[in-house]
Amino acid sequence: MAPDTDAHTVIPQLWHQLEVIAGDKFYGAKWSVGVMSDADDGRLHYVAAMRLSDNDGQHDGMDVVELPGGKYAACEHVGSLDSLGATTGWFYDEFLPSSAWSVRDGYHLEVYDERFDPDSPDSVVLICVPVQ
Repeated sequence: MAPDTDAHTVIPQLWHQLEVIAGDKFYGAKWSVGVMSDADDGRLHYVAAMRLSDNDGQHDGMDVVELPGGKYAACEHVGSLDSLGATTGWFYDEFLPSSAWSVRDGYHLEVYDERFDPDSPDSVVLICVPVQ
């Protein structure tokens, strides 16, 4: 992310919108995911998402994004959301360039499963990058 990004303001608002639309189903979801891609203007496009099956197949007021299969490299971030950017930076800037994988086109993901707890110092978020 660029140093002058507004992601720290916009992304929490997107999650709040999903929470409002999905209601109680949001809290019972098996996992939710931040879906990232490049927009036509070169900026980051971010979608706060949950599985349709966790919302009884309902998507009123929501966009539907299909995540195609494929190989992903994953990094497990353990800690608060405040340090997620540092972990993401290490994964993209240090680990991936020195690995045998190359990043391919596709959605980049943040996966929030049952191990995610925004109030816990042991919270887990998976950072997933499409690779080949």
